[in-house]
Amino acid sequence: MSESLESNDLKIVLRYLLVEINRYRDWPIKILTFTSALHFAIIGAFLLKEVTITPLARIAITIFIGILWIWTIVLFCHCHLNYLRSRNIQSSIQRKIGLNNIKINDEPLFPSEWFKYTCVSLCNRWIGWGFYAFYATGLAGFSVAVIWGWIKFTTT
Repeated sequence: MSESLESNDLKIVLRYLLVEINRYRDWPIKILTFTSALHFAIIGAFLLKEVTITPLARIAITIFIGILWIWTIVLFCHCHLNYLRSRNIQSSIQRKIGLNNIKINDEPLFPSEWFKYTCVSLCNRWIGWGFYAFYATGLAGFSVAVIWGWIKFTTT
């Protein structure tokens, strides 16, 4: 295979890889949007309307929130790990194409960090997905506390 053909193929793959990377960046935000709306609806219903439900219904809603919370965290982890894997592939392709060698006035055009291999781990770059997990945990906990009446809205 000729070098230019290989380079063109890699550029095509890179284009689709960037779409995939953006998907892994967007999914946590989409998930949080959905779960936030659900949690705020539950919180609002229980705080503002003084909803009265049976203990069995409270247990069922709590279990639902627990399952949703676990599923949310698992999806965050999945997206984060796949994002890191995809970024490693992206940086390998960019090095192969030679983007790391482009210079203007003898200065590299792109930061060298863009081309480094990243360890694929939940501990690596955790601050992004960790914030989402913290937020989701807070909402789930607050929702459960409101459902069980541990937090009440009172007007004096």
